[in-house]
Amino acid sequence: MAPTDEDKRKITEGSTPDRPKKRVNKPLIEKRRRERINECLNQLQTLIAQLDKDKYKVGRPAKLEKADILEMTVEFVKKTKTSLQGKFYMFNLNHCE
Repeated sequence: MAPTDEDKRKITEGSTPDRPKKRVNKPLIEKRRRERINECLNQLQTLIAQLDKDKYKVGRPAKLEKADILEMTVEFVKKTKTSLQGKFYMFNLNHCE
Protein backbone atom coordinates (compact mmCIF):
# COMPACT_ATOMS: atom_id res chain seq x y z
CA MET A 1 0.00 0.00 0.00
CA ALA A 2 1.42 3.35 -1.05
CA PRO A 3 1.76 6.09 1.56
CA THR A 4 -1.06 8.63 1.56
CA ASP A 5 -0.53 12.36 1.30
CA GLU A 6 -1.11 12.65 5.04
CA ASP A 7 1.57 10.02 5.75
CA LYS A 8 4.01 11.91 3.56
CA ARG A 9 3.16 15.16 5.35
CA LYS A 10 3.74 13.56 8.78
CA ILE A 11 7.15 12.38 7.64
CA THR A 12 8.22 15.70 6.12
CA GLU A 13 6.65 18.27 8.49
CA GLY A 14 9.33 19.78 10.68
CA SER A 15 11.56 16.73 10.46
CA THR A 16 14.57 15.43 8.69
CA PRO A 17 14.67 12.29 6.58
CA ASP A 18 16.18 10.51 9.62
CA ARG A 19 13.14 11.05 11.83
CA PRO A 20 11.10 8.06 10.60
CA LYS A 21 14.19 5.89 11.08
CA LYS A 22 14.45 7.02 14.72
CA ARG A 23 10.88 5.89 15.30
CA VAL A 24 11.84 2.42 14.10
CA ASN A 25 14.96 2.35 16.31
CA LYS A 26 13.12 3.45 19.46
CA PRO A 27 11.45 0.05 20.10
CA LEU A 28 14.78 -1.68 19.50
CA ILE A 29 16.56 0.63 21.95
CA GLU A 30 13.80 0.05 24.52
CA LYS A 31 14.10 -3.71 24.05
CA ARG A 32 17.85 -3.58 24.66
CA ARG A 33 17.33 -1.42 27.76
CA ARG A 34 14.81 -3.92 29.18
CA GLU A 35 17.18 -6.80 28.42
CA ARG A 36 19.99 -5.05 30.34
CA ILE A 37 17.69 -4.40 33.31
CA ASN A 38 16.49 -8.00 33.36
CA GLU A 39 20.04 -9.35 33.12
CA CYS A 40 21.12 -7.21 36.07
CA LEU A 41 18.10 -8.33 38.07
CA ASN A 42 18.98 -11.97 37.36
CA GLN A 43 22.53 -11.35 38.56
CA LEU A 44 21.25 -9.64 41.71
CA GLN A 45 18.92 -12.55 42.43
CA THR A 46 21.79 -15.01 42.10
CA LEU A 47 24.10 -12.94 44.30
CA ILE A 48 21.52 -12.40 47.02
CA ALA A 49 20.56 -16.07 47.00
CA GLN A 50 24.23 -17.05 47.40
CA LEU A 51 24.71 -14.65 50.30
CA ASP A 52 21.64 -15.81 52.18
CA LYS A 53 21.64 -19.58 51.62
CA ASP A 54 19.38 -20.24 54.61
CA LYS A 55 16.57 -18.14 53.21
CA TYR A 56 16.83 -19.24 49.57
CA LYS A 57 17.56 -22.74 48.39
CA VAL A 58 20.72 -22.81 46.33
CA GLY A 59 19.69 -25.65 43.98
CA ARG A 60 17.07 -23.98 41.85
CA PRO A 61 16.49 -20.29 42.54
CA ALA A 62 12.85 -19.41 43.07
CA LYS A 63 11.27 -17.18 40.49
CA LEU A 64 10.97 -13.86 42.26
CA GLU A 65 9.32 -10.70 41.07
CA LYS A 66 11.58 -7.81 40.16
CA ALA A 67 10.31 -5.81 43.12
CA ASP A 68 11.22 -8.70 45.48
CA ILE A 69 14.75 -8.83 44.12
CA LEU A 70 15.18 -5.08 44.54
CA GLU A 71 13.76 -5.15 48.08
CA MET A 72 16.13 -7.96 49.07
CA THR A 73 19.06 -6.05 47.60
CA VAL A 74 18.14 -2.86 49.49
CA GLU A 75 17.79 -4.87 52.72
CA PHE A 76 21.21 -6.46 52.17
CA VAL A 77 22.90 -3.13 51.43
CA LYS A 78 21.38 -1.57 54.55
CA LYS A 79 22.55 -4.49 56.73
CA THR A 80 26.02 -4.33 55.22
CA LYS A 81 26.22 -0.56 55.72
CA THR A 82 25.16 -0.87 59.36
CA SER A 83 27.65 -3.67 59.95
CA LEU A 84 30.49 -1.72 58.36
CA GLN A 85 29.65 1.41 60.35
CA GLY A 86 29.77 -0.62 63.57
CA LYS A 87 33.11 -2.15 62.66
CA PHE A 88 34.52 1.26 61.72
CA TYR A 89 33.31 2.70 65.04
CA MET A 90 34.95 -0.14 66.99
CA PHE A 91 38.16 0.25 64.98
CA ASN A 92 38.31 3.94 65.88
CA LEU A 93 37.64 3.22 69.56
CA ASN A 94 40.46 0.69 69.71
CA HIS A 95 42.95 3.05 68.10
CA CYS A 96 42.01 6.05 70.28
CA GLU A 97 42.89 4.31 73.52
